[in-house]
Amino acid sequence: MMTDRFLHSSLALLAISIGLGTLAAPARADVVLNSGFGQTSISGTAGGGTSLRDVAGKGETDTGSCTGFGKGQPDQVLRLNAGFRDLTVVVKSNSDTTIVVKGPGGTWCNDDFQGKNPGLDGQWKAGEYKLWIGTQGRNQSVNYVLNISQ
Repeated sequence: MMTDRFLHSSLALLAISIGLGTLAAPARADVVLNSGFGQTSISGTAGGGTSLRDVAGKGETDTGSCTGFGKGQPDQVLRLNAGFRDLTVVVKSNSDTTIVVKGPGGTWCNDDFQGKNPGLDGQWKAGEYKLWIGTQGRNQSVNYVLNISQ
């Protein structure tokens, strides 16, 4: 009888612990865009201990260098329900930030698209894009706003 109570109490504590861990984890807001959306913005916190060069798997792309440090997981996921002839993604921050984008057709990096703000523009295929927003220093934490427009 004592063993049953102990087991039930332990399972209840485990369930509460798992629940609290799930509630405490920050949720990443994914962005889903259809053609004709115009413009949207989403905020987040950049930085981490993972080299974005390692995330990109290279040091340089046609759109810029793969520098900085971010999280091991993407900061944002951008789902395009249609292809875009001209889509612009710009990170706005008070600090020098970087970006890595992995999606249909490849990997793109940038450091200084508009001043110290990274970004990418051009033709984008429909599909899922993972975005890492980085900082120049390891384990820094910087707030940013990701502006997406067509």
